[in-house]
Amino acid sequence: MTNEQNLKAALELAAAGLPVFPVRITYNPVTRKFNKQPCITGWQTKATANEAAVRQFWDLFPYAVPGAALGRSGLVVLDADRHGGPDGVSAFHELAARYGLPKGVIRIKTAGSGEHWVFRNLANDPLGNGEGVLPGGINMRGHGGFIVAPGSVRPDGERWREPDGGLRLGSSFVAGTIPEIPHWLVDLIRSHKALDRELPNDQPIQPEQPAVTERERSYAARALECECTRVRQAARGTRNEILNKAAFALGRMAGAGWIEPDLVHSSLFTAAQDCSLVRDDGASAARKTTDSGLAAGMSEPRAPLPDRGFGTIGTIGTRAESVWSEPELSYLGSGRSQPVPFPVELLGSSWGNWCQAHAQARCVPVDYVAAGLLASASALIGNARWAMAGPEWREPSVLWLTVVGSPSAGKSPGLDPVLAIIRQIERSAIEALRPEREAYHEALELARARQADWQAKVREALKKDDVPLARPADAVEPEPVPLPRLMVGDTTPEKLGTILRDNPKGVLLNRDEIAGWLGSFGRYSSAGGGERAMWLEAYGGRVYTIDRQKDPEPIIIPHLSVPVLGGAQPDKLRLITGGDDDGFAARILWCWPEPVSGFRLARAPVDGKAQEEALRRLHGLAMTQGEHGTMQPSHVPVSDTAAAHFEAYGSEVKVRANGASGLLAGALGKATGQVLRLALVLEYLGWCEATFRTEPSKIGETAMLSAIGLIDGYFLPMARRVFGEAAIPEEERRAMELARWISEMRPERFNARKVRRQIGGLLREAKHMAQACEVLVQAEWIRPVAVSSASSGGRAPSDYEVNPSLLARAEVA
Repeated sequence: MTNEQNLKAALELAAAGLPVFPVRITYNPVTRKFNKQPCITGWQTKATANEAAVRQFWDLFPYAVPGAALGRSGLVVLDADRHGGPDGVSAFHELAARYGLPKGVIRIKTAGSGEHWVFRNLANDPLGNGEGVLPGGINMRGHGGFIVAPGSVRPDGERWREPDGGLRLGSSFVAGTIPEIPHWLVDLIRSHKALDRELPNDQPIQPEQPAVTERERSYAARALECECTRVRQAARGTRNEILNKAAFALGRMAGAGWIEPDLVHSSLFTAAQDCSLVRDDGASAARKTTDSGLAAGMSEPRAPLPDRGFGTIGTIGTRAESVWSEPELSYLGSGRSQPVPFPVELLGSSWGNWCQAHAQARCVPVDYVAAGLLASASALIGNARWAMAGPEWREPSVLWLTVVGSPSAGKSPGLDPVLAIIRQIERSAIEALRPEREAYHEALELARARQADWQAKVREALKKDDVPLARPADAVEPEPVPLPRLMVGDTTPEKLGTILRDNPKGVLLNRDEIAGWLGSFGRYSSAGGGERAMWLEAYGGRVYTIDRQKDPEPIIIPHLSVPVLGGAQPDKLRLITGGDDDGFAARILWCWPEPVSGFRLARAPVDGKAQEEALRRLHGLAMTQGEHGTMQPSHVPVSDTAAAHFEAYGSEVKVRANGASGLLAGALGKATGQVLRLALVLEYLGWCEATFRTEPSKIGETAMLSAIGLIDGYFLPMARRVFGEAAIPEEERRAMELARWISEMRPERFNARKVRRQIGGLLREAKHMAQACEVLVQAEWIRPVAVSSASSGGRAPSDYEVNPSLLARAEVA
């Protein structure tokens, strides 16, 4: 019924002419808050009021709630919250009682006990998203923002609703009776901006701006994305300067009308929060820096973009030498999507705090530490416990995780904390069996000596035609005592089979470089494809048989389960994701955060005794003996409430997978199974840290929601980031590398041979540098410097001049 109500709410707004789009609602069990996230990218332009298109949206996302795109609707919404912090609802009621509200304003009660107050936005200078100096718990949603539509129902049954007898958003929008936002609210929102001061009477009137083209709007939107990325990645000590330069460059575009100043200000402020500038210097200082650059930029508006010049037969190059077109700013980025932050709170407070402490102590992303924890926990649980979604669906705890980053990103230091514990547990297990193994070797030597003596007596008896003696019991070799193993590295299939035969719970494969692991397939035999197929089976935990060349007896592994943990460099991703799409890359949970900026020394060690004891509890989980003496996993069912969430998410992902293609379709196809595996791991991570808790009998709602949040909110976006990087052509990536150097160094001209030696990496080879220069010439970033006719023969100088528009920001101190 919830799905029908949400579709009905979407259709009602669409019928009124309000563009809508699907929004996903997820619950965070740690913060106890519901999160809203658009189901589609580019929702600002894809939102629609067309009934058929709306129905198609909800065919793809049946569990979504409708979001109303405010920018295209010309609306602005005051959002008053009650989320356990400041009471925004009461604060706004006090403001309304003091200053008054216009007749006809729309009030919507939200599912979280808050309120939305809907106004018509300013026509000439529309508001974006922000808070100005509004009281805590209140913010604005305008151009570039959205709200959940009235009539929508949250997964827990709470709804967004218009009060009985109150005005309706749809009918008021059609009638045109929604009032404009009052000036006193505008003053509160914009009070922090130096841009809204009235001009002095003696200031000359600026000439009318020419009409803004769609190309200029697109150019500004891309520039906003690139500048925000620069601010997010800014290192400590450079953040204020980079923020000010970004505000100036975007301010020039805002002054020309290409982009709204509110959107620039709110986006840069968010980027300043992401790089911790707001945390370190305060919100007021960050706003002041942004205001200064924005105001300076708006006082020098950009000239209109020139038409692209072409020769008479469509070739570039017949323009006057001094004329440049605007450069393609897409090369400013890396071509990859931005990483999402790791939701460390979904690991639980104890494990989350431990991961964060180690990440801070090592100056590495918390993503790396968490990845090591999840992979190691899945290995310690191993075949002792499997998740059971139903009578016919069982999944092992096996997880494959790969951390991506440059050689200096801190991948190995990030994985060390948990791997050190794994090695210690392994050493302890080996040490505990030392007396038994020593006794075994003594018994083996004795048995072999008895056997040799018996064989001599048998030969003597045969010579005399006597009846040979039966083999004495003490001449039989004893059963070996297996060596406990928890982790393997560089290994062969046959050796791995022997280890797994002796350690039926499974082991963790740890490789520094995943690409090297894949490249090793077939190294010890010509059956590289067979080795790859074996590893695909190692993900599923099914029975597997390894035939040996020197032994007629095969190795039969009842449950081939091998979790994988490793690293990858960005420029090696194509080796992993390329080739046949056999699902190998789709099985991997990817972690590719931005590197941590700055450097600091840890002042105290991180206490890990409790975590080591907790992981030892996981190691102590034992398999059960089956009917025929083989060791079998115990199955942990999903609780009814967890199953409801799992079923809803599985239905949604199935629809998304049907509409996807390529590697992403494979990742979506594996998502439900990964959620089930991850939920099992999270359930047992929560159990092992609390010594007073009995072992879980079911996978609970909290673990399931956390697993869904991790897969859908983190690992799938990271898969898109990895697959997108792997899809970028090599020449484009080289051009981006050169563009980044130009953007950082801002030279007026450069010599390609000298620069490639300086940059190295992707541009190390002369032919690769030539490819990068050719791409950037076409993109209007650079052009070759003409060689004088008086110059003598020899190698061309390979000098290039840089588009002056790329150097403009260098003028701002």
